[in-house]
Amino acid sequence: MVRYTQPGILLPVPEEVDDQDYEFESYDLGS
Repeated sequence: MVRYTQPGILLPVPEEVDDQDYEFESYDLGS
């Protein structure tokens, strides 16, 4: 899974972090 912390910035999220509820949904393109 790839999260967009900023527009145009790709940032891979480790599984242990991905399990948490992040506030980046506005940048989550479903990747």
